[in-house]
Amino acid sequence: MTVGDWGEKRIIRDLIKPLFNPANDLDGVGDDCAILACKGKTLISTDRVPHDLTAFAHGYIGFSELGRYAANLNLSDIAASGGVPVALLLSLALPPTMFIADLHEFCTGFLEGAQNGGAKVIGGDITDASSFSATITAIGETGELQPIRRATAMPGDLIFVTRDIGLSPAALAMARGKRIAAMLTPAECALLAGQFRLDAMVGTARMLAGSGVVTACMDNTDGVGNCLAELSDASSVCFIVERASVDVHPLALKIAQLLDQDPVEFAFSGGADFSLIGTCSTLPSDAALLRTIRIIGRVERGSGVELEESGQRTVLRYRGWNYFQQQ
Repeated sequence: MTVGDWGEKRIIRDLIKPLFNPANDLDGVGDDCAILACKGKTLISTDRVPHDLTAFAHGYIGFSELGRYAANLNLSDIAASGGVPVALLLSLALPPTMFIADLHEFCTGFLEGAQNGGAKVIGGDITDASSFSATITAIGETGELQPIRRATAMPGDLIFVTRDIGLSPAALAMARGKRIAAMLTPAECALLAGQFRLDAMVGTARMLAGSGVVTACMDNTDGVGNCLAELSDASSVCFIVERASVDVHPLALKIAQLLDQDPVEFAFSGGADFSLIGTCSTLPSDAALLRTIRIIGRVERGSGVELEESGQRTVLRYRGWNYFQQQ
């Protein structure tokens, strides 16, 4: 059976509502609007997942994983602001030829991602389209904490990342090039394929927000280099990346060598691993956070992002995701 066979109303009645609101909660899916009660400031973000997402288009993930990715892509925005995810709205653009089974897989994966992040799916929209895509709106709350912003990094801050550096662009390189995949072991391919199934770092973000030392933050969905440039621009400061402090993952080093690219430039290029990129006034005292964050540089007066090596500085080069331009 296809989407066209069922039609919008049956999809909502027989798939969407039973999946996302099985208890028939009056505040959930079923009315024109859902009802929420939020604590502190309300956080809202939206993002879209296209049908040609690299990992999906190249067969590294299926509809279920694509749904989970769509949820985490938006939950990660709430996390980067130091908030607690509360709810997700899911708007689907569906071609009539799409199989109901594929739609069910996507929605099931989306629900799993939402629940893992502590959010409830409360509604959305369905429309027809020539190709599949999903647009999600995430809603969160700050509770007793203040939100973390991008524009508040200060000279003297340290620059941190929260996941292994380079694995995400390495996974993209594997997905895009059969030559690269053929040069990797099965274990290496499996490690990189796992990069397409990562969850948003909601718990870590909340710990960072409560640490009292984080001054600015955003999540990595377009590449670490892009994140650093956006944070630097928002805060009107210069980010200095210290090459000696950048611990590029060995597998990313291997692929950078296969591609004849500088390891740091490669590692800071495109990739969405939902890691948190930010600045802190000093190292956090919490032992769990100290094991999670990696300090890669510092903030100074000025502008832009520079790479420092042996006392010499150059403009940091990278290739990140940027709609309408080559990546």
